[in-house]
Amino acid sequence: MTRFPYGLVLISSLACGGSDAMVEEDALRQQAVRDFVDVTLTTSVGEARTALLGLQTAAQAYAEAPTADTRSATQEAWRQAIAAWQVIEAMAAGPLGAPDGVVGGQPGGQDLRDAVYSWPATNACSIDRITVADTHADVDALAEANVNVRGLDALEYILFDDDLENDCSRRNPVNADGIWEAERANLEARRARYSATIATLLVREFDAVDTALESYSTTIRDTPNEFFPSAQEGLNSISDALFYIDNTVRDVKSARIAGVAEDAGPEGRESLYANVSISHIRANVVGFQRAFNGMEGGVGFADLLEDVGATDLTTRMNQAIDTFLAEADATGLRPVEDVLAEDANGLTTFHDNLRAITTLFKSEFLSVLDLEEPDGVPVDND
Repeated sequence: MTRFPYGLVLISSLACGGSDAMVEEDALRQQAVRDFVDVTLTTSVGEARTALLGLQTAAQAYAEAPTADTRSATQEAWRQAIAAWQVIEAMAAGPLGAPDGVVGGQPGGQDLRDAVYSWPATNACSIDRITVADTHADVDALAEANVNVRGLDALEYILFDDDLENDCSRRNPVNADGIWEAERANLEARRARYSATIATLLVREFDAVDTALESYSTTIRDTPNEFFPSAQEGLNSISDALFYIDNTVRDVKSARIAGVAEDAGPEGRESLYANVSISHIRANVVGFQRAFNGMEGGVGFADLLEDVGATDLTTRMNQAIDTFLAEADATGLRPVEDVLAEDANGLTTFHDNLRAITTLFKSEFLSVLDLEEPDGVPVDND
């Protein structure tokens, strides 16, 4: 899809005697791009980094003394860290996004997301093989391994899988050669050490995220720049990232647990071991909400809507978000199976309320702000 940068329209308008209002509108859009990176995204990344430091401390204590108490403390620290990360998942623009030129790619994208959380690519068998081989102590060596064995998703499997069985086939040497059974007595301690290595690596990965965001912020401070010919293109990049709320949160995460996807059912949920799938989705919507409204006085999309006289749309978007969050909280943020055990259709309203947000986002929101759908990403109209 060919995009026509807002800045080019602006230049043409000014050349023909356009009003100062167009200049002010473009300046506000530029400020919205800056504030998204410098305030909303940077603040959210800072919160996640703080949570990861807590996780690192807890995991190190678990590795030094693998007891039920230290494991439980590490599990709780993981819940805090993943909740903070899920907020970021919904707005992974710039360096957190995939590289430009690939489907769903971002200008300035460095694919930093997968090193933190590689779901749904998590490979439980590979995690088991590393565990039983006891080859996870070296942080540098683990950093060279595939992302699907060293992120928050891998850590969920390590911390919350209770039965000390593995996820490999019977033909895999781990089972065929009796390696797993021979090392069973050592598995708890090895998982504890593995968790500490992952947590340490995750803190290091966030150092890279901080550095990349700082560089990205400097580059996009004014337009045109290396990534965007106009402020409008910067806004398009952010709205592209926000489509995660539709293509992944609604169409995959929520559709599976609400029973409206082809692979529907609790077994297809995102959080298979910690059973916090509903909490994940709620945090995703909080991330979307932060980007929409802005944080700490920064300019958000809501300000842009109000600037063009679409205050009613801002109100309806926030009402839809608040309704969804209230419904999510009404579940008690319990495991999916518990909600569905009480009512087989217990997550239908949850899913419908999420659809109300995405419908406004994909239709009126994009239209009013003259934003484009992401290139190469399938988008429906419901």
